[in-house]
Amino acid sequence: MATLTTNCPKKSQSVYRPRRPEKTVLFEVIKKHYTTWYKKAETPVPQYIAKTFQKYLGCGILAKGFACAHCEGCHKDLIIPFSCKARGVCPSCNSRAMVETAAHLVDEVLPRLPFRQFVISFPMRIRCYLENHATLQTVLKIVVDEIRKTLLACSPDLPNSQIGAISFIQHFGNTLNYHPHFHLIVADGIFGGVEGLQFHEALLTQDDITDTQESIQKRVLAYFCKRGFFDKEEMAKMLSYENSGFSLDAKVKIQAFDKDGLERLIRYCARPPFKSENIRLNGPWVHYRLPKPCHTGKTFIQLLCCAQHKS
Repeated sequence: MATLTTNCPKKSQSVYRPRRPEKTVLFEVIKKHYTTWYKKAETPVPQYIAKTFQKYLGCGILAKGFACAHCEGCHKDLIIPFSCKARGVCPSCNSRAMVETAAHLVDEVLPRLPFRQFVISFPMRIRCYLENHATLQTVLKIVVDEIRKTLLACSPDLPNSQIGAISFIQHFGNTLNYHPHFHLIVADGIFGGVEGLQFHEALLTQDDITDTQESIQKRVLAYFCKRGFFDKEEMAKMLSYENSGFSLDAKVKIQAFDKDGLERLIRYCARPPFKSENIRLNGPWVHYRLPKPCHTGKTFIQLLCCAQHKS
């Protein structure tokens, strides 16, 4: 337990409303079925995943710890339960981390410059290999390096030129499928010059983006071939496909004056993998309403609770 003293105007007495995570469908499902799922998992559940679920089950629960706050202005006492501060499952902590990250980057880190969003996704053929953290990081380095080359080529030739970028790795798609892809917030130009770092805006065209996508595709497949994930014949076949499955989009550009737009964009890049308010229980089934219809027109997915499954 911790004690906090604060001072607020009387108008703010009703600002704080305690969460009731134990009343949500997500909490109910995890509390009831997590242990069964953990014990019957086909492969061992990584320890960091187990800890994330365990932390979530204690997030916002008074029995797991709380702080006492007293307002000297309105003479009100508040009991505030501790948060898990995890970024895997907890909707509340995920949303807070999203908002805090965006606010910190916009207010404290990023200069008032034009920024462009690069989004890269990968073909299903190679997504399973991206489950390995080291492989994923190597592919991210390739993507950033090719974007850097493109920006340098489309900007004035200056000594000691560098780019500025922030990357966000998303692992899930809209249907909760495993869909690794990168969101990159990149200054739309280069930093360089003889007298300190000066910014020079780049002139990017769609052809430049297409060329960058092709370069990323060739380097990533060459890396996978070198690692022995597939041979040169398979690599050549994948390079010959008209639709390679590699997709690089860079249409979204935020102007230097649009601070609010930049913050919204970063929130989108740092968003949680799912919305807890879209989860519903229907008997033994868990229904998840999709944010938008998938390519087959499906508007929701349903999962059978493991405790109800009969093999």
